[in-house]
Amino acid sequence: MSDLITQDAHAKHGKAVRSEIRRAYEDYRLTAFDILAVAHDMPAACTVTARLHRASGPSATVSLRWIREDAKAYPKPDPWPGEWRLCTWEPWHLFAHASN
Repeated sequence: MSDLITQDAHAKHGKAVRSEIRRAYEDYRLTAFDILAVAHDMPAACTVTARLHRASGPSATVSLRWIREDAKAYPKPDPWPGEWRLCTWEPWHLFAHASN
């Protein structure tokens, strides 16, 4: 998952990004997930609605905000070089806005 988060999150956590994500999700282990919808809100941004099935706890429907950015963290729509990156990855954020 650490390879999927934005450049800003990598800059914030530095070399500890992988351990930070692992620690954050320690109590939120997933057994499965289903992608329910993808809404392309802008050329370089989308919202993915997914159903997350947790090992301990109820399943939840969450919204995942993605942006397509270049190596300098600037938004870049197709056809320019870039990669889709997850903006909101913290479990407290995802599950605070979740519906069951």
